[in-house]
Amino acid sequence: MSAQGQARRPLLLDAEGRASGSDDENKWTRNRIKQQQPVQGPFFAVGRGVPGDLTILDGLHRAAVWLKHADAGLHYPMTVNVSVTSRPVWFEGV
Repeated sequence: MSAQGQARRPLLLDAEGRASGSDDENKWTRNRIKQQQPVQGPFFAVGRGVPGDLTILDGLHRAAVWLKHADAGLHYPMTVNVSVTSRPVWFEGV
C-alpha cells in the first residue's frame, strides 16, 4: 500500500483507469489523450536504481497521456528525472 492508502499499480493500469473513467478528476487526462498533441515533461520519479522499478511522484497524469499516445501509435520522447535513494520514500508506502 502507498502512503495514501492506495495499492501500487503499474502505469499501464493507471493510464487505462484515467482514460476510461468519467469522473471530473481525470477529465484533463481524457481530453489530452483525444487531442493527440504531445505532453511536455519532465516527470519526477524515485527508485533504488536505474534500471529498476520507479515511483512517479510528479507528472502521473501526463505519464498516462504519454502512454496512451504511444498505445495509439503517437511516439515521442519524454524526460524522466530520477532520484535514486537508498531507502523507499514516504510515497512508496514505507
